[in-house]
Amino acid sequence: NDPYVLRVTFNCDKVPKYYDLTTKDFVDDKSGISRCPKNKSEILDYCRKTYKDYDIVNIVHENMNQHFDNWCDNGRKMCYFSATSRVYRCVVGVYYAHAVSVPEDKHCKFDFIIDRTDPCKDEDTWVKAAHKKCHATGKHKVVHEYSPLEHQPPNLSKCGADQYQGIQFSCCDADKIKSNHKSHHVNFFPNGTCDSRTFSRIRTSLLKHRSQKLQHLLSNLKKKAKISPELRNTTAKNFLTETHKLLLILHQQHYVCAYKVITDKKTKILESLTKLLNQNNINQAKLRRIVDKVTRVLDHEHKFLIRQFHHIQHLSPKEAAIRRVQDLKRLQTIHKALTDVANILKQFPNLQDTIINFKKALIIPSFMSLPKDHTEIGHSESNDESGRNDINAKPNQHNNNKENTDPIRPPSEKIIEKKGISMTAIVIIAGGCAIILVATVIIAAVIMKSNNEPENPIKVPLSKDFGSEDDIKIKCNSKYKFFDPNI
Repeated sequence: NDPYVLRVTFNCDKVPKYYDLTTKDFVDDKSGISRCPKNKSEILDYCRKTYKDYDIVNIVHENMNQHFDNWCDNGRKMCYFSATSRVYRCVVGVYYAHAVSVPEDKHCKFDFIIDRTDPCKDEDTWVKAAHKKCHATGKHKVVHEYSPLEHQPPNLSKCGADQYQGIQFSCCDADKIKSNHKSHHVNFFPNGTCDSRTFSRIRTSLLKHRSQKLQHLLSNLKKKAKISPELRNTTAKNFLTETHKLLLILHQQHYVCAYKVITDKKTKILESLTKLLNQNNINQAKLRRIVDKVTRVLDHEHKFLIRQFHHIQHLSPKEAAIRRVQDLKRLQTIHKALTDVANILKQFPNLQDTIINFKKALIIPSFMSLPKDHTEIGHSESNDESGRNDINAKPNQHNNNKENTDPIRPPSEKIIEKKGISMTAIVIIAGGCAIILVATVIIAAVIMKSNNEPENPIKVPLSKDFGSEDDIKIKCNSKYKFFDPNI
């Protein structure tokens, strides 16, 4: 995607998004008002209103839809709704069709359609015509990529919004596209089912198959007298490295698939909550049930992110370093979502207290903390009641609210400034701080030890030579880590 292309996208009953050229990302409309365009002309008008400094002449939608998990409701009270939407490109000045990729394959070819008698047709009509022409060339032929065409400049064209004079496309064999895709990418969850049982079954099956294949490989190597022990050892190590990569792919795909399921469920529950709160007569029993569902789904998301990060940290520290920032930001979003839910429940103090107390109970483990030299991310909630659980909160950060001052390490100068405090009181306070500090260090050491010692790790004993008594076994559990000093 060209980062300088102007784009907009809509999700009915939600605040629209537009591509910001400064942040190079989609942002919410500043008005905070939800929109649902009735036709393409309204989308074109929104493009012109959003990008006032540009000469917007038309719109065209992208070939691929885009998924967002931060849609905002009307008034931007909550921004945690997940949905996939069509992205429209706002065409500036003279329209130039995007280049269509044609795979260098005898099963693909470039083609186009231009109707000079009745040229003005919307993009969907041209796409259907392209599919029809492509399918006519072969039973299994499909349109791979496409782009609308204009054979006249906009100032001479009589076409309106989303009206074009033709289309260019690449027509390929569907079976060949799938086979080429599979050769470069393994999909462990083709039907979208990625619950924990399915994941566990696929993982166990994968490791069992790889273990059997490794034993067969080593057995064949032993029969070859001319093969050196070093070569056999290297072959085994390469095989284990490949297995490790497959485990990483499996874990990554499960993370993406399962997290989408969680966010979709969260969206439905939050939609039900906002819909109920907008009613005149609110059923409080139903409201309590929905609030309980909100806490359960957010608790599930919170535990899922921590558990998945813990697994990836053992499987691939390099991947964990990349994912840490993303997962921390998502954990922050959960805390902010609870704050927003508590705010809209002000007229129900008991339910509001339930949300606040639940938020306080959500603790982010120390092993997910960012390094000290890492740039802070997201938004710090230092003024919130849960500031002590905030990821970015600093122990020595000064706050105007005295109630938020760290009780463990109060600045010594502040103690001395207070009148009427004797040296004995200062000594007692210092002793108490020292005891708390020692206890904290001991607890942290126990937690770190438990995190660094996974149960039943994958063990692959390798030696410089393989005798007849050698028994290569792969044992696995939720940690998926190879414990061999030679690997």
